[in-house]
Amino acid sequence: MSKKSKSKTKPGWKRILSNVLKEVRDWAIWIGLAIIIAPIIGWCLNMVLGNSTPLVAVMSTSMVHDWTTPKVYTEWMITNGIYSDKMDSFPFKNGFNKGDVLMIAAAKAPEGIKVGDVIVFNADRKYPIIHRVIAILPASGGEAGGYYYMTKGDHNPVPDSWITTYNEIGGKAVFRVPYIGFIKVVPVEIWDSLTAKT
Repeated sequence: MSKKSKSKTKPGWKRILSNVLKEVRDWAIWIGLAIIIAPIIGWCLNMVLGNSTPLVAVMSTSMVHDWTTPKVYTEWMITNGIYSDKMDSFPFKNGFNKGDVLMIAAAKAPEGIKVGDVIVFNADRKYPIIHRVIAILPASGGEAGGYYYMTKGDHNPVPDSWITTYNEIGGKAVFRVPYIGFIKVVPVEIWDSLTAKT
């Protein structure tokens, strides 16, 4: 190769290297901003929604509405005295998907939770459960915040096998952002599969 052709090639490599370094710098800036801004957004949502966990990623398909919905959701609800006109007024009447992110507001008092609300609660599971309230029962002697809550995933054929107390409820869902929760879901599922006992 002649000296002339070598001198033409060198500036091209410098340009490529310069562009790669600029891309790396830009990504580093965006990641740094995300690390700084995410806690600020979380704090603001905490203040507005009154909840220490204002965002929750949906980890399962238990609230999906699909071709099974007429059987496992609509028919079940009507059979149990919750009719279409009431279902139409429910929050998230069309359910939501795995990978969605829900904004969770604090339920200020036990009376602030109604049949049809979608609540986040702990049920001694690996992740919080996000299901719909299908019945509210009075608790005797003022225990459990005065009420027990029966829940069901819209996609599940039967109600949950447990009842939930007010103290176990982390809040109720008020807004949905589609699919951005896969940022959490995918790594968690990979980790779970790698650490699962065989």
